[in-house]
Amino acid sequence: MIVRQISTLEKVLRQTDADKIHEFDSFSAFRNERFSYQIIVKNESNEDKTAHIEIDSKLESSITIGRLEYVYVNRPSGLDEMNPDDFVTMTPGYVPDAIFPIENGDVTLPANENTPLLVTVNADKFIADAGTYDIDVKLKSDSETISKRFTLEIIDALLPEQTLMYTNWFHCDAIALEHNVNVFSEKFWELTEKYMLAAADIGMNMILTPIFTPPLDTEVGGERLTVQLVDIEKNGDKYEFEFSKLYRWIALAKKCGMKYFEMAHLFTQWGAEFTPKIVVKINGKDEKLFGWNVAADDKSYEDFLSQFLPALTEALKKADVDNVTFFHISDEPSADKALVQYAKCRSLTEKYIKGFVIMDALSNPDFYETGTVTYPVPDTSSVKKFMKFDIKDRWTYYCCSQCINLSNRFTAMNGWMTRLIGAQFYKFDIHGFLHWGFNHYFSILSKELINPYEKNDYCNFPTGDSFIVYPYKDGVVPSLRGQLFYDALQDQRALILLGDMIGRENAIAIVENEAGAELEFDKFPHNAEFILNWRMKVNEAIKASL
Repeated sequence: MIVRQISTLEKVLRQTDADKIHEFDSFSAFRNERFSYQIIVKNESNEDKTAHIEIDSKLESSITIGRLEYVYVNRPSGLDEMNPDDFVTMTPGYVPDAIFPIENGDVTLPANENTPLLVTVNADKFIADAGTYDIDVKLKSDSETISKRFTLEIIDALLPEQTLMYTNWFHCDAIALEHNVNVFSEKFWELTEKYMLAAADIGMNMILTPIFTPPLDTEVGGERLTVQLVDIEKNGDKYEFEFSKLYRWIALAKKCGMKYFEMAHLFTQWGAEFTPKIVVKINGKDEKLFGWNVAADDKSYEDFLSQFLPALTEALKKADVDNVTFFHISDEPSADKALVQYAKCRSLTEKYIKGFVIMDALSNPDFYETGTVTYPVPDTSSVKKFMKFDIKDRWTYYCCSQCINLSNRFTAMNGWMTRLIGAQFYKFDIHGFLHWGFNHYFSILSKELINPYEKNDYCNFPTGDSFIVYPYKDGVVPSLRGQLFYDALQDQRALILLGDMIGRENAIAIVENEAGAELEFDKFPHNAEFILNWRMKVNEAIKASL
């Protein structure tokens, strides 16, 4: 066996020459920080082997080791003009990402291949004592035993609590279909809890709440599986609403660590021209009363909203989440026509949800400049256009198009491309981040269910764009990309801590001195050393300031 230690910022393919991997064997972290690194094991023989893993460290009780499973990347990126240096591969193939548990300490080593292992010190779960710790990992296979040592210094300081609001859109229909369970069955609720816990574990603290089936990524005229939390009955012109499932959802989300709630969009995507699919019981029978067949400004929908939204806001107050709830009108409106339509739809709704924040992902500054949107969420390639405005709580998002000199989380991207956004969040005082795909296991426009582990020719998204966790047996497993983004959130928190000690501009200067230039969303050093170096210097500066 050949065994090497590397940071999480690099990804090692199955056939990468292990002898050329640069060793990474020491770093520092804070008492409540989660810290990870990789061990790469190359089985040089022509037969599969099994290695038994043993850990020797004073931190042993808080250390977990997972196997990074290779998943198929059929589309590395969304555009042809991307920088190849930002990707571990530019061609379809297998890339390590899903983090599988290792049972009984035994891991299979395929013949003539690398096997990446992820070693994690989970200090964010218990708070470690300050000091310097050796982490010795021993791998035993047949008559061969190899030991590797990593030295981790725990600095006597605590990262401040995460203040960034962070949501990846949570898709309930994907849970039901992927695990073959009925929506809102007890098994569905059990699985939903596991997915919510997995979301919280990567820093998510806001969750998309399906008061009715979210009108997202749906073909015009098509529909997605109904996942409506609110039961609605119509008697004549009057609607009655039953919120027990919504209350259960909110209680479960709080239990799992969610602090903020965003309601499903009130109008369809990309222009707000139609109504969402809403199921209503009429004369004892469930009917799709609204959907693609009903225009957004139809009098019947305005009448529905005039009854539904006041009842919903009362329910949110009763659940004590009204002060942490956000509403959406329509996702990604952009054209001039959409501006007029969006304004019309907002005027239909805002009188019923006064005091609540209305926010939407959109990148045309005209929406903000005209006052049509007061809480815009521009993509990272457009966020600079909004910097001239005095926006109190700045948000941003990225998706499939942000892949040219921009941080993103595609599976084929090098790890440092995902993690670098933490310093950008700090410099540009970003308060929230949105992504559309926590677990969207569907092809484009949600036409077919996909297997996120393997090739799917009908999936037109860059691999990894639509999900950041994986279904696994009777639950869910995390991804390396999710951990990298969580590390970025920890980077932001470390900079906040240092900024409080030495001043915000001085903290930013440490990052930019390492970069050799001003840091922008589209300008940064394209390598792992940049992040490791500035983060180590920030840690040292905090230690010196204690």
